Amino acid sequence: MLYSETSYPDAMKQLPEEVRRTAIEITNDMLLDGDIRHHKDFIILIAIQKAKQQVLEKSDLKLN
Repeated sequence: MLYSETSYPDAMKQLPEEVRRTAIEITNDMLLDGDIRHHKDFIILIAIQKAKQQVLEKSDLKLN
């Protein structure tokens, strides 16, 4: 199951919009790539952490 802006895991509900959008993209990419090394819930957690890092890095670049 792929996720969208209107249908995403509960773990993403409290995320800021930009982080949630990025986490959805990362999750879908990992699922489409067939990343079966991890359970879907673990993939979601990885995607949230990667999304937070990407958004933080992007905001740091804007400040410099």
